[in-house]
Amino acid sequence: MPKIVEKLHEVDVESVASSGLVEGDIYANAPAGKATNFQAYVNIVSVLAGAGTLGLPAALRDAGWIGLIILALACAMAIYSNQKLIKCLYYDG
Repeated sequence: MPKIVEKLHEVDVESVASSGLVEGDIYANAPAGKATNFQAYVNIVSVLAGAGTLGLPAALRDAGWIGLIILALACAMAIYSNQKLIKCLYYDG
């Protein structure tokens, strides 16, 4: 049996799950079920961006060359609109 499997068998899963604390757990001091609006926003953006990034190769495979052109066009439109938003942000008029 590989060493990693042996190590997995040695861990008492119920004791780890019941304690709720794992060494290096970044949420050890956070209250259960509580998150700020910013933390929720970051989680949502991370999930959407991650799913989009992982799905991009399959989408381009299915769409072919026209999909690549549409992706480049969408990128150019996003850059243009963001530049306009930045100009609006700093407009003094």
